[in-house]
Amino acid sequence: MIILISVKVVRDKAGYFAERLYYSMKGAGTDDRTLIRIVVTRCEIDMVQIKQEFQRRYGKTLESFVRVSTISFYRHANCPDLQNIYESNEIT
Repeated sequence: MIILISVKVVRDKAGYFAERLYYSMKGAGTDDRTLIRIVVTRCEIDMVQIKQEFQRRYGKTLESFVRVSTISFYRHANCPDLQNIYESNEIT
């Protein structure tokens, strides 16, 4: 399993994290721990690429998916990318 994850990350890092974010929010309930961990650790590294890959794969912006899938708790997270999601009025 660890080898498969390593291969996915090496081949397509943005795709790997986009997929992890998608599955952390898909269905009933949100995997808050995974969502927060990925966004906070990637927000200053490669979040722009992850957002682009998320939209390419799932046809929705990461921002709109997070907004629909989560509660207002994330408005106060210590990451500008999460804060911008809630300050924006655009849902696509």
